[in-house]
Amino acid sequence: MQSQPGSVPSSGLFVSLNVMHYHRHRRLTPLRAKVLIRVSIGMFLALLLLFLVVYTVILIYVDKHFNPPLLRSPNSRKLKLKGRIAAAIGPKDVGYYEILPLSNEALLLLHNGAVGAKGDIFGENGHRKQVWNPSFYYTVNETLPQCRYQSLFRVLIISSPEHFDQRQAIRKTWCDPTNFPQVPEHAWHCVFLIGQTKNNNHTSMLKTEKAVHQDLLIGNYMDTYRNLTLKVLPGFTWSVNHCPCSFLVKTDDDCFVNAGLLYTFLLQHNTHTRGLYVGNIVLDQSKLKVNRGPRNRWAVSLKDYPGKYYPPYASGMGYILTTDVAQQLVTESNFVQPIPVEDAYVGIIMSRLTVKLTDSKRFQITQSGLSLCNYVYVFIVHHVTFEEQYVLLKKAQEAWLRCSHDSTMSNW
Repeated sequence: MQSQPGSVPSSGLFVSLNVMHYHRHRRLTPLRAKVLIRVSIGMFLALLLLFLVVYTVILIYVDKHFNPPLLRSPNSRKLKLKGRIAAAIGPKDVGYYEILPLSNEALLLLHNGAVGAKGDIFGENGHRKQVWNPSFYYTVNETLPQCRYQSLFRVLIISSPEHFDQRQAIRKTWCDPTNFPQVPEHAWHCVFLIGQTKNNNHTSMLKTEKAVHQDLLIGNYMDTYRNLTLKVLPGFTWSVNHCPCSFLVKTDDDCFVNAGLLYTFLLQHNTHTRGLYVGNIVLDQSKLKVNRGPRNRWAVSLKDYPGKYYPPYASGMGYILTTDVAQQLVTESNFVQPIPVEDAYVGIIMSRLTVKLTDSKRFQITQSGLSLCNYVYVFIVHHVTFEEQYVLLKKAQEAWLRCSHDSTMSNW
């Protein structure tokens, strides 16, 4: 029914107009909007904080009850890093670290001699603690050896500052690929590992030799027999980090390396392109026994290696690693206290990594008794003077031409 002019509006229209009027007065003002936004942000932050607190409590509970950390025991003791190792790590990193009690299985390993291989140093958070860094033992700011990236393998050679004749003989013989038939000139290359000397004349000569040949990695340690580990591990570290190649050969400057034969074998016959650690493996228990005599050049203290025996290892006169094993060796060495016996130290790390050892008769400790045709089989010969390097190179060259290459060529 329509309303008459001048009459009062119907109740429906009246209510509708009043509701609209009410809503217009309830609209948010800018001030109220700001307050509401601030309250919302505050509530969100409070809820986020509460969530983080609850989440942390849950993590602590789970870690404590389902993944318990290694605990201290009354018999545990502290080890302070001292001397050379402490200096290498740096004063900020040196401290007291927990030596955790050993399990029954670990004690059995300790009794059998595999231990130093198994024991780790842990920090308060239960993580393994780095005990040294091999890369600190050579200076990257100095001129590093020239890298030949096309080489199949690199030979790392332990040498002494005064062994100029030995190094020159090696450069002119087996370290030069052109001395072997049908071998590319970049097939391999050599790097000599040398420490510091107090002889100023030798230091000057080394500086010249380094500039001319670009094949010396001179460390910042003193060149002594008990620092052999400080030579070898930095050598592997430099090679892995700065100049990678498929294989690494470690040897001494009194060894002959039948490099041409080795190159051919690795290229044509070797099937182990990963996981290879091969050499003349020391298995005799009398040789694996740790020497404790304080006046012995191979002496190792109980503190540095508590085991009675070393795990089997390849003799330091010469061994070969694939690049993946070398990388693992370099990484793991940071957590293993170095000892003066370089080849045993490498064996300790390999036992931690569970790398399989390959024993080979191609690595000979002496040239005595070797016939001409043995040089189509032998890779490395120990106890060779610098004059004999030329003699053995000639034998290797003649053997390649005159002797038959039978099935023994195809295996280690």
